[in-house]
Amino acid sequence: MFGTEHEPAKVAEARADIAAAGLSDHVDILVGDLRETLTTLRGPIDFMPVDIWIPMALPALRIVTPLLRPGALVVCDNVVSGRRQYADYLAHVRDPAGPFTSITLPGHGGLEVSRKN
Repeated sequence: MFGTEHEPAKVAEARADIAAAGLSDHVDILVGDLRETLTTLRGPIDFMPVDIWIPMALPALRIVTPLLRPGALVVCDNVVSGRRQYADYLAHVRDPAGPFTSITLPGHGGLEVSRKN
C-alpha cells in the first residue's frame, strides 16, 4: 500500500503513525509532488482512494489509470458537496466512452465509486 504527500511534516507524522501501528513493512509514503511521485509506481493496482486537494484529483487519476487492473475501484470523497470543483473529474469518470463505470453514493459529502472497465 502507498500514499503520496507533498508536505514533509505530514509525511513524518504519517510514517510515525504507520510505525506505531506496526505496518511499516506494508505501507510506503511517497514524498513530493504527486505528478512526479505517482509516475514511479508499478501496477497492477486494485484500489485507489482519492482524498486530495481537488485540483490534483484528475491529474492523479490520469497518471494511475494505466496501472489500474480491470475491475479496480477508485473512490473519490466529497464529490456532491464539491460538485463544481470536481466537474472535470466527474466528467472524466462518467464519460461513457472512457475507461470507467461510475456511480455516486450520497451522504457526508458524497462518494464517487468508479470501476475500471
